[in-house]
Amino acid sequence: MNQPILQKDIGEHWRTVYPEVIEPYEEEFWEAVDLMDQAPAKAERIFKKIIRACGNAHMDAFLHLGLLFNNRNKSIEGNALIIKAHQIAKQAFPDDFIIGYDQILWSHMDNRPLLRVFQAYGEELFRSKDYDSAERALEFLLRVNPTDNQGIRYLLLECLQCQEKPEKVIELEMEYEGDHSAEFMYGKVLALLQLNKRDDAKSQLLIAKSAFPHVAAELAKTSHQFPFDEFEHSYILEGVYPLGSRQEAYHYWSKTRQYWEKYDQLDTLLVV
Repeated sequence: MNQPILQKDIGEHWRTVYPEVIEPYEEEFWEAVDLMDQAPAKAERIFKKIIRACGNAHMDAFLHLGLLFNNRNKSIEGNALIIKAHQIAKQAFPDDFIIGYDQILWSHMDNRPLLRVFQAYGEELFRSKDYDSAERALEFLLRVNPTDNQGIRYLLLECLQCQEKPEKVIELEMEYEGDHSAEFMYGKVLALLQLNKRDDAKSQLLIAKSAFPHVAAELAKTSHQFPFDEFEHSYILEGVYPLGSRQEAYHYWSKTRQYWEKYDQLDTLLVV
C-alpha cells in the first residue's frame, strides 16, 4: 500500500488508514504546519522533503504545501498541489463505499487529513467561481460528515446564494435547523424574499432581528463603516467576530451585500 485507503471501522463508520512510511515524518510535518506563517520558506522545505520520502502516502503534505503556495500568491502551483491531494483522497474510496449512507467522521483523528483535502478543494472551486462544481464538492462533504465539524454548511450557503438557489437554501436551513447563526437566520429571510414570500420573510425577519438586531441595523444603513470602537481589532481572529456584535453585523453585510442590495424596498421590510 503506497497511499491512504478507507477501511470499515467499529460501528459501521470508516477510517482512513495510512502507509507506515509516513510515521517517522509526523513530528516534522506538524513542525512545518506551525512554521507556515512565520517561516514559510523553512516550512516549504520540510513539506517537500516529506513528499519526496512518502509520495502519495502523505496527502496532508501535498495539501499544506498547496495552501502555503496559495498564501504566498503562487496559486498555479498551490492549486495544482491541492488537486493532487484531492486525487489521492478520491482514490482512497473503495468500491463498496456508499455515498449518502456511509460516513467518514471528523471525530476520528485519522479522517481529518482526508476531510481537510475535500474542504480545501471545495474552497478553491468556490474562489475560482466554479460554483456548480463547488456545490457538488461541498454537498459531498456534508453527506459523508453530516455533523459538519468543519463548518462546510456556511460555505455551501454562500455558494447557493451566489447561484440564487433559494429553494436549496431553505432545504439546507431545514437540514441544520438547530443552527441559529446570523448567516442561516438572515439567509432564510433572503431566500424567502427571492421566492416572493414576503409575509414569510417578514415573520422570519422578526426572529432574526430578535437574535441579531445589529445585522438588521447594518442592512438598513445607507453607508457602512467597520466599527473599530466596539472591540480591539487585535483580539479578533480572521473572519471571526464576537457573537452578536456590531463588528459581526458589518462582516455579514460585507459578505452578502450583493444579494441584499437587489431589494429596493429593503428598508421598508427592515422596520417591521
